Amino acid sequence: MSIQASIATNRFGLGAKPGEIKHATLEPKNWLLAQLNTKPLLEFDKSLPNSEQIGIKLEELRKEKRAFKKQVKENLSNSKNKPAGKKYHRQIMRKLTTDTLKQSILSDNSLNWRLLDFFSNHFSVSTKSPIMAAIGPTLEREAIADNLLGKFEDMLLAVVKHPAMLIYLNNEKSFGENSRAGKKGKGLNENLAREILELHTMGINSGYSQTDVIELAKGITGWSVARPKKDNHSGFKFRAYGHEPGDRKLLNKTYKSNGLEQGEAMLVDIARRPETVVHLCNKLVSHFIQDIPEPQLVDKMVKTWMKTQGDIKQVMITMINSQESWKNTPQKFKTPREHLVSTYRAFGKNKFSDRS
Repeated sequence: MSIQASIATNRFGLGAKPGEIKHATLEPKNWLLAQLNTKPLLEFDKSLPNSEQIGIKLEELRKEKRAFKKQVKENLSNSKNKPAGKKYHRQIMRKLTTDTLKQSILSDNSLNWRLLDFFSNHFSVSTKSPIMAAIGPTLEREAIADNLLGKFEDMLLAVVKHPAMLIYLNNEKSFGENSRAGKKGKGLNENLAREILELHTMGINSGYSQTDVIELAKGITGWSVARPKKDNHSGFKFRAYGHEPGDRKLLNKTYKSNGLEQGEAMLVDIARRPETVVHLCNKLVSHFIQDIPEPQLVDKMVKTWMKTQGDIKQVMITMINSQESWKNTPQKFKTPREHLVSTYRAFGKNKFSDRS
């Protein structure tokens, strides 16, 4: 077995399936680069519901719950006949997460799935609450997977607008103090803005201030989630009556008061900042290559990122083509999940079933 083929399938990918070592041995770099050009990059079970369908179902379950409580109060029903709401939340989470695991095991493009793992962890959400259990797994399937090899700023916008992220960090309840909603007592929530600056983009020690957190939080006030019954659709909803009026000053740049576009412009600029580029490139190297990133490799990826305005595909190509990525000595331990996936991949398709 070629050392370079082993690096290609394990360091960059999720382990070799039967026959893959042979293909990777011929031209390891080209074998990886070809995966970046496959269509589709990632494949999911299309029969499973998306976030919009789940949102509609959750609204129906809420309606059933309200009707049930009313019946109990009026002695028309008893507590033993509760609607099966919580079962749906957990069942749909299991189906979605199992499908992601299964597809990563069966895929011929494990490099792409390993990249999906990176961004899914980078933009992680919790699934502890019932609503997040149902909708949380759709974040990586929609906002992240659909932008996996595109511009980082597009992925960031998609993630921040996704119902899972908005609900997880309470931005659907964030309203400007001087907005119509704010004047009725609804207030500002800084959770999402802080997470964006601290984790998703610039990094905790990159020089932004508490004032910047507040200004970004105000810039994305009114970014909320639609209510299917009232809004006639699910997903992202900009509530103009909750957006803080006025210009915003973030990181020494002023953004005009123009509603939804104000927050979008702020996020695009943050995504393009040098601090964000360095933060993301360091994390990418740490995920794929080595726990303590080698500065030379990071610098190459940073230059590509800046040159292409955050083209993730080109950054990955730079990583693959860099000699620093191919050191023969072991660089990282696999995570428990990666061990599981690589073990199943080694067995081959005929050894995997939904009950495994």
